[in-house]
Amino acid sequence: MFKTPLCLQRLMSTDIAPLMELLFDIRKNSGICETSGLNDTEIIKFITLDSNLSRAIEEAHVYHLGLRDEFDSELLMSPEID
Repeated sequence: MFKTPLCLQRLMSTDIAPLMELLFDIRKNSGICETSGLNDTEIIKFITLDSNLSRAIEEAHVYHLGLRDEFDSELLMSPEID
């Protein structure tokens, strides 16, 4: 009988797609980045290990929505180095 590895069980039991959509929305509305940060695979792995990252992504998205309301989209879409 095939046994599913624990890391895959965590991925299947965690609803990651909505969190990644929040990240994609932030990226889509933030302009060109000069730094790459973690890749999506690493983020997904970390989400399965620590629920604090899920909460941080949700809070960051709420904060980013507030910035969009407060500031012109041109400012948010400007490069990091300006």
